[in-house]
Amino acid sequence: VTTHNKHQQTYQRKQNKQQLPNRDMRYFCFDENSFRLDVEKALETVNRILEVQRNPRLAESVDHKYDNKYDLANLMTNVGIIAQTNCLGPLGLTSTVLKGLEKAKATTLRFEASETCTFLKEDEVEVPMERTVETVEDTETASSSFIGSTTKATISRVVNRVKEYHWQVHVKWEISVYSGTDVDQKTVLQSRDTSTIVVVQATKTPPLPEHREDSPLEVSLTWFLQQIDTKEMVSQFKIDTLSIDTKTPLRNKQVEEALDFMNMLSRWAMEVRDYFCETLEHEILRKHNPAGGPPTSQKFWDLESWHAADIFNPVQPLMEDKKKDSEPLDVLGGGPASASQQKSVLRLVNVVGGGDEERTSPLFSIGDMTKVINEHIRSMEDRMQTIQKSFSAKDLAEPISEVEATLVVLCDHMQRLCNTYSNSMGYIEWMLEQQLVAAIGKRVDSADLDKFVRFHNAKLLDPPPKPFCHSIRRPNHYPDGVLSIEGHTTGPSNDKKEPIDTFVREVHTSKSLRVPLSAASTLELTGKTFLHGWLRHRFQHTSERYELIARARQFSSFMLVVGTMTGSNELDPKDAIILQNKDEVVIPLLLNELPSAKEFKDAIQSLSPEQQRFAKSFRSMQLESSVLGVCIIQIKPQLEKLLGLPPDALTKEMKLTQDLMELFIEYQVPSDLLSYDGETEDASIREKVENVKTHAKAVLDVVDGAKAKQLDEQTKKAEMAVNQAVADRPQDFFSSFGGGGMQQMQQLAYAAPPNVMAKSGLKLSGSTVSRSRPVGVAQKSRTRTVVASTTVARNADSSSAPPPKQMAAPPPPTTAPQAASRTQPGDPQHGLEEDPAKEKLSYRKGKDTAPSEDVDFTMVPKMLDGMIEEYDKDSSLRSTTVKTVDAWTRLRQENLLSKLCRHRLAANDIKSEKNKAFDLLDALSRSGSLPIACSELHVIICLTHRFENDVMGTVIQDNVNPIEKLEMSALLFASAINGVAAKELIRDPQELNRLSGFFPLLLE
Repeated sequence: VTTHNKHQQTYQRKQNKQQLPNRDMRYFCFDENSFRLDVEKALETVNRILEVQRNPRLAESVDHKYDNKYDLANLMTNVGIIAQTNCLGPLGLTSTVLKGLEKAKATTLRFEASETCTFLKEDEVEVPMERTVETVEDTETASSSFIGSTTKATISRVVNRVKEYHWQVHVKWEISVYSGTDVDQKTVLQSRDTSTIVVVQATKTPPLPEHREDSPLEVSLTWFLQQIDTKEMVSQFKIDTLSIDTKTPLRNKQVEEALDFMNMLSRWAMEVRDYFCETLEHEILRKHNPAGGPPTSQKFWDLESWHAADIFNPVQPLMEDKKKDSEPLDVLGGGPASASQQKSVLRLVNVVGGGDEERTSPLFSIGDMTKVINEHIRSMEDRMQTIQKSFSAKDLAEPISEVEATLVVLCDHMQRLCNTYSNSMGYIEWMLEQQLVAAIGKRVDSADLDKFVRFHNAKLLDPPPKPFCHSIRRPNHYPDGVLSIEGHTTGPSNDKKEPIDTFVREVHTSKSLRVPLSAASTLELTGKTFLHGWLRHRFQHTSERYELIARARQFSSFMLVVGTMTGSNELDPKDAIILQNKDEVVIPLLLNELPSAKEFKDAIQSLSPEQQRFAKSFRSMQLESSVLGVCIIQIKPQLEKLLGLPPDALTKEMKLTQDLMELFIEYQVPSDLLSYDGETEDASIREKVENVKTHAKAVLDVVDGAKAKQLDEQTKKAEMAVNQAVADRPQDFFSSFGGGGMQQMQQLAYAAPPNVMAKSGLKLSGSTVSRSRPVGVAQKSRTRTVVASTTVARNADSSSAPPPKQMAAPPPPTTAPQAASRTQPGDPQHGLEEDPAKEKLSYRKGKDTAPSEDVDFTMVPKMLDGMIEEYDKDSSLRSTTVKTVDAWTRLRQENLLSKLCRHRLAANDIKSEKNKAFDLLDALSRSGSLPIACSELHVIICLTHRFENDVMGTVIQDNVNPIEKLEMSALLFASAINGVAAKELIRDPQELNRLSGFFPLLLE
């Protein structure tokens, strides 16, 4: 029995929870299937109520205007209030009680119950069993008239003696209403005080505690009473369509409060019903288990079977077609209902304007709705009469009677009314969505809107946004590579990758860009500078990934430097990498949205002055550090300048370029050893290139010679160690090798790595063969080094095998300290030292002669923050910081015959690449004394327009046109980037007139 009760309780709780309305205003749940089944059932009754020629239907099937949806919401809410009043009336909340309640105070409906359990007696009863015992007795009789014997058979039934424990259970409950917090002055609406005998077997454990007070169940009626005019006894709910908080017929303050009340009332009704169905019936009365048989009233204990499915539900979103030449409302039954026609305590008021608007409105008239409400009351009365017929007068003394059954049915009907109201309001929003989808032809997601915004901005703005995809090239030259920022947007119907769009302007500044390489040297860049404004929009349920991608072409090279702008002409480099020969690097970007200006001010409003100053200082730092700088530095032009070669001298010298980069990167050779040092500056390009080739070959020969010398020394040391180890072995150790065993052993020892020699028992005397890589030696040896090493090894011992490739050569001898290669500015010994100012002027001569302007890029986010605070009243625009993530991916082709391989670069690998790039930059700039002209700086400032909903939810639920919002954001951002008024950016005068009505302050 206990297990059965638990299963019953669990099942009932699940059923009740499924019936609760969903009150998440952001994602309103609408069960279309169950809703349509309920409407079809209600329509059968409505068709019987109205005239035959009438044709009521769901609102979606009737032509109507947008304002009619507000009228429908008002009508359904008022009908829901009246229907709930009809349910609360039998509970004791009559019109007299309603008029006596104080509206100035909060009013609460309260249900409370208590139970007591008292032991009465212990009894032992005999319970007959199915088994029987037959006893046969033979008797002999002798008399004067009869001599013989008789047989007597006795059948006995087996009985079981069972102990019964009798408990008297006293149940008391009441429903009351009170104002404010004065519970003692409550008005009791209905109450019951009954008792019954509960008999249990086998154990004296009481069926419930001696005294138990259940937690009172309360629901606020404050909002409910505010919607009722107790003098006229009318329901007066109406949506305030003029309020700024009103978005749609569902998304407004009045309907939200109505849904909140319906939700709370549904929970209260469910918990009251659960008390009688679960606590009273299952936990108390079903424990009655007498040995002599069930009580006579047990057949009425199944309260869960009493439901309100047969009661008519008047809350339905119905409309009907009406024409302007229709008959007057009183003929249609739509006039004010007389007192004799109205059965409800409350009556409706007109929610539609008068005149033609009322005559042509597709909503039901007041008279029609009065008939519908009267049918609701009639169906309730029929259900109550059915309950009365099922119980007798003597059942009133029991804990379960017609009063409890009526209460259970009314609570069930109140739940159904609340659920129907919530579904009907959700249906209005669902209908709006279906109509919009039918008009467009599809559900619009973030990817669809992004395509439209790109297309629309290209027509609207002048200059329009451009894709962030830039070729890395010199004028009139083939590109060396491509730099782009690509977004990977994942949505319900989109999964693609494409470059982002930015507002871009070239900034002609008089200052050179400074990039600190170390504490001793600072790089000076005199190339072009571009300011980019990246406006992104983000909807809910849309995940986005952005990546900075740089690709180099075959036989081309350049450097990528990424960092944060710390001033008008200074870049703090965070990462750097060299790309060459079809390399491709993918750098993930991390975007962090800062609170909007309005949110920031609202958050610090209640802080102390010290706390506010701290927050403002920290936000200022966040805004200033949100500017991303991406710098591209071309290597070949700077090599030509560094080595004293004319422009384009290395364009076709692929091998020489590769050798020079290897010498600078791997060996850090001073540029003085490689630069042109001819007798005259008027020499031809070929002569200058040959001069540099000669110097490069000389340095490479020194490197190869040093490698060969070190390899020869290591080979000799290894030979001596092997000979010593062989000499220490006894002669018979080599007998297993046959004739010439010692010579074979030596050959094997020369070719074997040290770990193999150690395993074989050969111990090298002195120092072992070194396998550590000397500083400055490249990881990948050059071809000529391998050949030279092999030749030396063969000359050392023609009978021995070549030395293993694992042996590394020592570093080349350095003629001067490494610091000497980084000649400081103004060094008189540097033959190619030039005036940086002259270099800058000579490079810019004949170029763009636009007037220079000094822009402090770190102040642009602050300026934008002020503009956003002034023009963005929705607080949707947010400054966004852009940082790189230490999880790069590089695609590299090791040689021309191999395929591209993908490699993951961790933090240590990224740091190593940065050190290589900085070493090359230090060499190319002579430790910062030689400016670099062939460079590009891309300054990126990001703003995010955030929507709290998805695209369809923004249009349907928030009643917001995202296109107009994004137009305002684009105009504001483009104005700040281009430094012109927003109205000057609009291409078409007609568009300017249209947008001036939406953003008058921005376009004034």
